[in-house]
Amino acid sequence: MTILYVNQNFHIPSVAAKMRVGRPREHLGSCDHLSIHRDDAIFPLDRSASRESDLESGRSPTIMRDGIDCTRMTEKATRKRTYNSPVRSAAALERRARVLDAACRLLGQVESVNAFTLEAVANAAGVTRLTVYNQFGSRRSLMESVFDQIAGMVRLERLVDVVVEEEPIKALRTIVQAFCHFWSEPAVMRLQDAVGSDPEFDEALLARHERRRALLETLAKRFAPKAGKKLQSEVVDTLFAVTSPQMYRLLSRGRSAGATCTLVAEAGFETFRRLERRPTG
Repeated sequence: MTILYVNQNFHIPSVAAKMRVGRPREHLGSCDHLSIHRDDAIFPLDRSASRESDLESGRSPTIMRDGIDCTRMTEKATRKRTYNSPVRSAAALERRARVLDAACRLLGQVESVNAFTLEAVANAAGVTRLTVYNQFGSRRSLMESVFDQIAGMVRLERLVDVVVEEEPIKALRTIVQAFCHFWSEPAVMRLQDAVGSDPEFDEALLARHERRRALLETLAKRFAPKAGKKLQSEVVDTLFAVTSPQMYRLLSRGRSAGATCTLVAEAGFETFRRLERRPTG
C-alpha cells in the first residue's frame, strides 16, 4: 500500500514533516508520528465513500492506520501545547510589579507627562520596551495602572466601608485626608496633566473621579436622608469640586501639604453643614 500526497488546501495545524509521494506506509510508524502539512494532506490511498465525502465537503481528511481512525490522535499531537508554569507566572508578576514601580517613580520625576513613554519606563525598569508593551499593551493602559497602583497605596478602596460605617462628619474628614494624600503624589498630578491627550484615557480617568462622587452622595444621604434632592445635589457637587485635584493644586501653592488639607477640610465641613438645614423638596 502506498501513500498518496494530495494538495487540497486543507488548513490543518502545523506539521512535523512533509512526506514524499509513494513512500511505503511501513515507514510511517505509529499514529503519533503521522504528520500533516499546513497546505497539503497526506493520507493512505483510500477511495472509500467517507474519504470522498471529506474531500467534497472541505473537512479535514480522515487519517487511517491499519483500520484505526488516527485523525484525533494526530490533531492532538500537532496541536500547539500550552504551559502553565507557576515559576513562569511568578516571574511575569514580578516583572509587571517592577515595571509598575518604575513607572510610578518616573511619572513623579518627569517635568512633563510627554516624557512618560514606554521606552522611558523600560529604561527605568531595566527591561525592554517589548516587555513593557506585553505587560500593559499601551501607554494609556500603563497610566491607568499607575493611577490604580497609587490609589491602592493610599488605600482609597477602604473609603467604601468608611462612608457606611463611620459617623458622617468623621467619614468626611477621612475622605478629605485620603484624597489630599492622593493628590499630593507628583505622579498623580502628572496624570491629571495628561487629560485631553487621549479621549480613552480621559474617559477612564473620569470614571475613577465619579467613584469619589458616589462616595460623597452616599455620605450626604446618610447625614441628611430627609434633605431636599436639590440641596443634596448642590452639596455633593460642591464637595466634589472641593476634593478635586484641581482645587488641591490651587490651594497647595505656597502651602504645605498639611496646611492645604486643612483648608480643604474646612471648606468641606462648611459645605456639608448646609445639609443640617434639611429643607424638603
